[in-house]
Amino acid sequence: MASTIELLKHAASTLKVLKLGSAEDQSYYASTWLRILTVCALELKHGSMIWKQSLQKNIHRQLLSKPQGRQYILALGEIYRVVKIVGSLSAKLYKPWILFSSENPTNFPALVRECSSVWSSSGLEEALQNLTDLTDLKYDVEALLGSIPSIHDPDAHELYKQVFLEQESTCCLSGLTAGAVPGMKMVLWDGRHYFVTIVN
Repeated sequence: MASTIELLKHAASTLKVLKLGSAEDQSYYASTWLRILTVCALELKHGSMIWKQSLQKNIHRQLLSKPQGRQYILALGEIYRVVKIVGSLSAKLYKPWILFSSENPTNFPALVRECSSVWSSSGLEEALQNLTDLTDLKYDVEALLGSIPSIHDPDAHELYKQVFLEQESTCCLSGLTAGAVPGMKMVLWDGRHYFVTIVN
């Protein structure tokens, strides 16, 4: 009985998601998310290569001693958070849009896996953790490191409630509310709401 109730809830939420926008809007979102994930994958690979080279040449401490170097490592962490938001949250909540779009739905999990692999093997997370001792970035780094694990494997029903039952502003790029992604700043731009990190 419990399984039947869960299945009915899932079917009802799927139908609601499919009715949220026109087929063109849904396809636009799916292709936008795929472009975001593709760019993030390229940036993470490039950043990982730079960080690994700095480790090989033993200049990583020098890199982290400069404000630009610290900002660069923080920016790579933000890029990975965008991957987690779009690839885990948006893709999970709006999965029917992805399945019915012209994009290949297998591209989404493949890009997320690629980014996760690059992130976990690069040492960038450890580099970020080294920045928590620095006062200029302490708050930003701690907030970032705290939010990435919370995006790992969200409960679809809870995510659905946060986005569709709460009366909060929705990010026009991710389709998510601030409550669905703790620690993200939202801005109003040209009359629409956006998460700052995703826009950047």
